[in-house]
Amino acid sequence: MQKKNNRLLGIFLAGIMTVSAFGMPAVMPKTETSAVTQTIQAHAARGRLYNQLDPKWKEKKYYYGGTGDTLYNSGCGLFSLANAIYALNGRKVNMDNLATWASSKGYYRPGGGGTFRDPFYPQATAVYGSVYRFTSNGGYWGNVTDTRLMNWVASGKVAVIHVSGHFMAMTGYNPKTKKYRVIESAVSSTRSLPAESWVTPAKLMSGKSNVDWYYLIKNAGPVTYFPQYTGDTESLIAALQAVGAESSYSYRGQIYVANGFTDTFSGKAEQNLAMLALLKQGKLIKP
Repeated sequence: MQKKNNRLLGIFLAGIMTVSAFGMPAVMPKTETSAVTQTIQAHAARGRLYNQLDPKWKEKKYYYGGTGDTLYNSGCGLFSLANAIYALNGRKVNMDNLATWASSKGYYRPGGGGTFRDPFYPQATAVYGSVYRFTSNGGYWGNVTDTRLMNWVASGKVAVIHVSGHFMAMTGYNPKTKKYRVIESAVSSTRSLPAESWVTPAKLMSGKSNVDWYYLIKNAGPVTYFPQYTGDTESLIAALQAVGAESSYSYRGQIYVANGFTDTFSGKAEQNLAMLALLKQGKLIKP
């Protein structure tokens, strides 16, 4: 009887030892931790993935013309798109690749105006939409009283919103509370918004948090592939032509990005051969 009581006491004490002062398990079993991680990824809109003010974004400068700056200082337009995509479908954007591409095109001008919304968002959708599985219904001047924006985010879609000198992600609308879900990549006292919160329309129509423009984003359709190439050529151009596809340099660049390659396409032999290998397997994704 004494041994049984000692064993029960040991189990009870072990249970106490696994609880922290805040009532949370001090050490979670690996299987439980994995399940929690998967839940967070499956409901990505509940959390902010990209924090612009993380010191790691100070490590590299991007340049356009004679100006340069870091994502830490001028990347809100890019981070807001990335946070919106993550909230939409859990896809994680390669920020270095996005910033390198956008600054090379002049859509993102670090130290010289930041994100130029009119070219950046449509072009980012065209180039990266197939990679991160999103598309858009365009950008509009307007505010949070617009039923177009309200209905859009209430239906499970997302948006990038612009306020005074800044971009944020909008990932939901609750018709009962009449509040919008906003993800803030760079928390600032001038806007007084936390990293993630439900915000009233009044707040989003005042001061530095006044929304004046938005870009509507939704999930893209299913992935489509080029027909499988069964010939013996070692030329990607010839193989694409053989399956009835366009083979121009610019289009091959789009194919390269669509298939998840993160370096910049330059037409090098190894890049073309990598795409050719996928084409021969019937696994080359159409942009």
